[in-house]
Amino acid sequence: MRSLMISMRRPVMGAALALLAACGMDASDTQLPAKWAIDYENKSIGQIIDALGAPQEDGNAQQFLNWVERRKTGTLVLKVSCPGKCEADEMPSAVVFSVFPVGEFKPLKVTSLLKAQPDAARAAASAALPASDPSHPR
Repeated sequence: MRSLMISMRRPVMGAALALLAACGMDASDTQLPAKWAIDYENKSIGQIIDALGAPQEDGNAQQFLNWVERRKTGTLVLKVSCPGKCEADEMPSAVVFSVFPVGEFKPLKVTSLLKAQPDAARAAASAALPASDPSHPR
């Protein structure tokens, strides 16, 4: 049984690597940038903005803030969802990191950066697409 599991993993890993290569991306292109690697669990929206700077997409009326980094191989999006209007003293309800290959609107990778999420935030994390085309921010 163990050898069957190992033999099944190889094609899956190979397919994932082939997909990355086809997108012109390598594994380093899908990693969270060091500047975004902060402790979101214990930071308010105001502290997150202080640490990261102003978001490129401010959708506080829609309860989110997006930080966007464009690369030759694609776009990285950090989406912070808020329970209210993204006031400085609010705690984030979801923090999601997404990787979009060049020319794609469907993310190649989506990762939640909060350990525990309220039920409503889980739904937001599963719908991690940014509010606008990641290659054309507002």
